[in-house]
Amino acid sequence: MRDLRDREVYECVIRFSEDVLVADGIEAERAATLGLKVAELLRKDWGGQKMYFSKAEELELQVRDLDIYNRFHGRREEASALAKEFKLSEERIRQIVQMVTARERARRQGGLFP
Repeated sequence: MRDLRDREVYECVIRFSEDVLVADGIEAERAATLGLKVAELLRKDWGGQKMYFSKAEELELQVRDLDIYNRFHGRREEASALAKEFKLSEERIRQIVQMVTARERARRQGGLFP
């Protein structure tokens, strides 16, 4: 590895891979071997290129919003409980439900013209 940052990223990929595999029930030694293989595949395929990982905060918000949508059934008590849990106002909970409802409806129905 040419510089410390490259080595740090490489080791991080190995460690993250190991952690996921062990959490999924793979024995630690096998997970370490597979983690190294993952890092090597990334190095061979992406080596020499600069990579950028977005924080994907928008994706996290979409997951949160879908969770709220799935758990809200129109009752005031639900809106209140969800507002407290997600540290949002009841009005914001209703806005999220309305927004996701529209998005889901559009997704299921598609456009009128292909």
